[in-house]
Amino acid sequence: MISKKLRSDLQTRKNRVYRANDSTIVLELRGFFDFLESKPILKGLKQELDLGKPVFTNKNILDSAGIVPTSEIERAKHCLGILDFFMNLERGYFSQWLLQLCHRIVGAVRDGDTRSVALSLFRDTFFLPLYEYLDERIEDYGIIFYLLHRFKFRTETFDREHLHAQYKSDPKRSETLLDREVRKFLFDQGIDYPLSTPLSSSGRGDIVADLHTEDPLVLEVKIFDRERGYDRSYIRKGFKQIFDYTNDYNKNIGYLLIFNAEESDLNFILKSKTETKIELDGKTFYIVVIDIYPDTVPSSKKGKLQSYTIEGSFLVSIEESNSQST
Repeated sequence: MISKKLRSDLQTRKNRVYRANDSTIVLELRGFFDFLESKPILKGLKQELDLGKPVFTNKNILDSAGIVPTSEIERAKHCLGILDFFMNLERGYFSQWLLQLCHRIVGAVRDGDTRSVALSLFRDTFFLPLYEYLDERIEDYGIIFYLLHRFKFRTETFDREHLHAQYKSDPKRSETLLDREVRKFLFDQGIDYPLSTPLSSSGRGDIVADLHTEDPLVLEVKIFDRERGYDRSYIRKGFKQIFDYTNDYNKNIGYLLIFNAEESDLNFILKSKTETKIELDGKTFYIVVIDIYPDTVPSSKKGKLQSYTIEGSFLVSIEESNSQST
């Protein structure tokens, strides 16, 4: 699937940086960052690092570069700031600043070709941690989970009034219309074929992308709106469907995306305190809630929203009693 190819392509760019010498390193670094900009997932990760990253100048680079933060994300920001500084140097000044920086970090650069040793130290100290940060985010959080949260942010920030109006305009097709918005977004982000609803032994999944690959995506879209009968039992039905689809397609991960069309705050009580996910029978199910009820009053004048809670035990209660949720 897309995550495997993306990681492979990222590694290819990393290898080019490691094969470069001090005359071509800036060119390869710029190529690496051009690649990040060309891929929505990596571009989004870099944009997060750009927020609050340190800015290094001729005056502070030597004193500050060697003070590496212990936090992984802060270290990635630190490295990004260092790389930005070196990529923006005037032509011909890279080696001069490189030797001074490495001298400051290790006290001296010895053995063999001095510039070669310094360049190796530079790559291992400042480029490699950034590369590893990006690579691990693709692996740990998963592209789909990340994309769904980007879709959530975009929708809640820019499109909630539009989508809520669509939802209200055609009650019979409301879920289809919202489902279509998810498909369009995933397609634009590079997910192939999020357009069909293939029939499996459990029915038709809302979105099963990359069906003909070894790693298909299984995603179910539901609505929460008690006035229209889309209550917690309806959400539980969606969870049952996504559970069955993961079995049908031999997947270990499924996604349940819920459009909250109420003004109330929809929450889930799960054993996991850090992520909205349920682990059941060796599988992991991520739940993403997107609020589309329009903001009718400014946040400063809005009181605390009424909360509606669904417990994980309720979602999995339709499964066998010996199944465990997390």
